[in-house]
Amino acid sequence: MNSNKAEPTSPQLANHLKYVDEWIKIGLINPADNILLETEKGITGAICFCEQSPTTLRILNFTLDKITFNSYKLILTAINQAKRPQTQKIIYNLYSDEPNYSAVLKMFNRANFEIAQQKHRYTYNAKKILTTSNNSNMIFKNVLETGEKLFIEAVRKVTQNTLDKIMLEDAQIMGEQAAAEDYVQQMKKISYKPSWWRLAYVNDILVGLILPQAFNATEGVINYIGVFPEHRGKGYVLPIAVEGTNILLKNGITQIYADLDTANTPLANALTKLGYFRQLDESVLINKINKNL
Repeated sequence: MNSNKAEPTSPQLANHLKYVDEWIKIGLINPADNILLETEKGITGAICFCEQSPTTLRILNFTLDKITFNSYKLILTAINQAKRPQTQKIIYNLYSDEPNYSAVLKMFNRANFEIAQQKHRYTYNAKKILTTSNNSNMIFKNVLETGEKLFIEAVRKVTQNTLDKIMLEDAQIMGEQAAAEDYVQQMKKISYKPSWWRLAYVNDILVGLILPQAFNATEGVINYIGVFPEHRGKGYVLPIAVEGTNILLKNGITQIYADLDTANTPLANALTKLGYFRQLDESVLINKINKNL
């Protein structure tokens, strides 16, 4: 059953539908991509999908009143309704603050999802504009100044030997250029403010990038940050992180998140220095679609 106009049967479903309404208004999802989960007793939850790329669907939010052994069948039914002919995989980010974390993980495992990546979420909510004395000769140019083509090329270079497991695998499978183009298009679907997307230069040499985005009026994310391989280890990630954080703060964002692969200790250390704290852990679950589901 596809709908975002159901009568809420629980506070959790009501909250889910509130987010769905917001996502529909900003064009992030289509109404048909919110699928209500039903049993013989009626509506018991909902699952909302977003087309991340032509071949990938992401589960933006999921709620279920009661999890039983057979609940995984509801997930499979929803996937069958949501998937497109070209869909190859479904992604769901499961966070450790989920009250029924173990039960939800087992349910998704039964629905053919596997843990593809482990991450830590870092959060900044100090509302204080940041400064840094490191690499004071670093300057930034936004996409309006540089053009999107150069930004895509920067994403391609930053992804080389990245500590983000999934991005590295995508580059290996799709090719560096195609993966970079695909990633930028994915990010544009979430929120595209070209004046926020910045390239970092030191002595007129391009060294890295930062891609901050807003989820809503008060919450935002450092969705991508990186330094080119040949410039790593020079302390550049710190001023780049400062730039991205301040962009969000100056635009009214008071809760800033950054989800990092657990192996990315250089970025974790930099964010900690700036006042970010490790809030929770995250499992990236992926179902590589079986067309015979």
